[in-house]
Amino acid sequence: MANILNFRNKNSIELLKQHLSEAEVGYPADPEQIVELLADSWDDLDKVDDTKMAGYKLFRRMENVRWEPPCLIFQIERHGATVLGSTRADLYTWAVDLDRYTAEIIGKNRRQLYPTAKPIRVKPIAEDVGDRICKRKDDPRLTWIEPGRKVRVTMKRCFPEGACKMTTENRTRNLRKALNAYLNPLGWQQESPTGSPVFSNEYGASAARI
Repeated sequence: MANILNFRNKNSIELLKQHLSEAEVGYPADPEQIVELLADSWDDLDKVDDTKMAGYKLFRRMENVRWEPPCLIFQIERHGATVLGSTRADLYTWAVDLDRYTAEIIGKNRRQLYPTAKPIRVKPIAEDVGDRICKRKDDPRLTWIEPGRKVRVTMKRCFPEGACKMTTENRTRNLRKALNAYLNPLGWQQESPTGSPVFSNEYGASAARI
């Protein structure tokens, strides 16, 4: 069984080698056919860098395909980070050595897919929200759990909509720190370590800042 598999593996790669032996060095005129042959051979190549990329992912995603004997070099965009909300994708440069039957990553860059969100200074936001808490004021960003004493800050209402997940998480983390820096010296302590923070003041409305 092993001999049959080895024969099949070698045969699929040999077909690709034969096709490229007739191609001009540089950027081939028929990258579509090369992609199809490489996809058939992909699982049979030894991967120096295992990114767990399946051969079918090569279709419609290989870029800048060039033939530099004995290596076939190309780029491919991976979108793993965008699942987490990143506005950039990883761009890998692969080199497939058809003499050694190997495939390895020889370069990695980032590609900007969407415009990045504009930077936001959280300190002025924290000061504004903190001042309203100290004065026990109503505000769309605040939910008073116990009037004058305990309040929840709805973080997503503190920022403009449209930011990616990673940006929103960073802003939320920084705003939480800034709120604590503003409120703690004034007698307000955070009760919830995660999520929308809840602040309480044991002195209640009598400690209202005016």
